[in-house]
Amino acid sequence: MTESLRDTDDPAPIVLARRNMHPDVHLQVFDQQFHVHSMALKMHSEFFRSFFDSADKNQPASDPEFKYMWVTKVDDDGNWSLVWEHAKVCLNYIEMVLASILAGTGEKDPLESSATTVADKPLWINAFKTVLFAIHSKGIIIESAAHLAVCTQLADYYRCLPILSQAVSSSLMDSTAFVESIADECCNLLETAARFRNKLLFKECLIHLTGKSFLFHLELGYKFQLV
Repeated sequence: MTESLRDTDDPAPIVLARRNMHPDVHLQVFDQQFHVHSMALKMHSEFFRSFFDSADKNQPASDPEFKYMWVTKVDDDGNWSLVWEHAKVCLNYIEMVLASILAGTGEKDPLESSATTVADKPLWINAFKTVLFAIHSKGIIIESAAHLAVCTQLADYYRCLPILSQAVSSSLMDSTAFVESIADECCNLLETAARFRNKLLFKECLIHLTGKSFLFHLELGYKFQLV
């Protein structure tokens, strides 16, 4: 990576390497660079499959080491997303195609209310890293219900919910702290699990909710007996 493309104080790039394959995608998420593979992104993300090679992408990447270079764009209202590095000539096209994709599902833009502050950036970077690891079939660790909610929000926007769901199911045995929190977070997690259609997590949340309901009615019945 040439020095001109990154500040010396920026964190080192996170590289998801594959055997005998050099990463051909540079994604700049705030001040964190990710060097990843277009093949994996196109396979699992409808967003990148639609936009990487669209007709408006008529300029080569500024760094010849990569085929695709995308950077973070933060709007005036704090919402953010990744855009092509030459975004000034393609933003309207991206918005038009994304609106078309969302129209087919009847959904709103998942990042529409993702107001970003300096304090939020590590949260978004960590969640984006998790989503990229899922896309590249790397093991992930779900840290908390909040972490999973942000990962789901990103996966929804970049249209890769199925691969995130698979990765979450495979990660539960290793995500000890998260699993231990399910009982307390089951209401919020039930909605998240439904959003990315994870049967295993949804069922686990239902079990805890049923148990809470049973204990509530048991306690309520006991109190009535005391009256």
